[in-house]
Amino acid sequence: MIQIIDNYFKSKDLDFMLHLCDHLQMGAYTTEKGIYAFGSKELPAKVNEINNKALQKRLNFPVSKYHNYDSVIYLRKPETILYDEIHRDHTETKSVHGTTNAKWNLLVYLKGDFNTANGTGFFELNKDQQFVLDRSIGFKQNRAILFRSKLWHGSLQPLQKDVSSWRYTFNCFISK
Repeated sequence: MIQIIDNYFKSKDLDFMLHLCDHLQMGAYTTEKGIYAFGSKELPAKVNEINNKALQKRLNFPVSKYHNYDSVIYLRKPETILYDEIHRDHTETKSVHGTTNAKWNLLVYLKGDFNTANGTGFFELNKDQQFVLDRSIGFKQNRAILFRSKLWHGSLQPLQKDVSSWRYTFNCFISK
């Protein structure tokens, strides 16, 4: 299941998130494959308040059932991304983000070029065990994507380096 909501954050809340993008100290997030992104988990408590309200109101998400949130703001640049494998966050998240057993992922596009190349792809394995793009969701500012962490997914930036650009995203990994 994948839910897509445009205009996820209220206007003033989006302004707050965009301001954060310009003022956060970003550190490199790496895996054994290389640099995954630059990001910061040092987010003010207000971010969780804003997101909690949006999850309930915009997505009717049962926040009382899933109360463990691990949030990060990422900056990704196509030319610095070395990690371009398709992954599931119920395993990958543990090594990259420190979250264990994420059940849900929330991704909100914050800043970047409005196009498909800056978006996210969702994949299936075919009978030959090759990944096939099932659907893609293009980048649009303030677009939220809520999906089960067990879905194979990945940034489309490394696959379309010639047309993708830098992007900031707010990512929230949700577990019980």
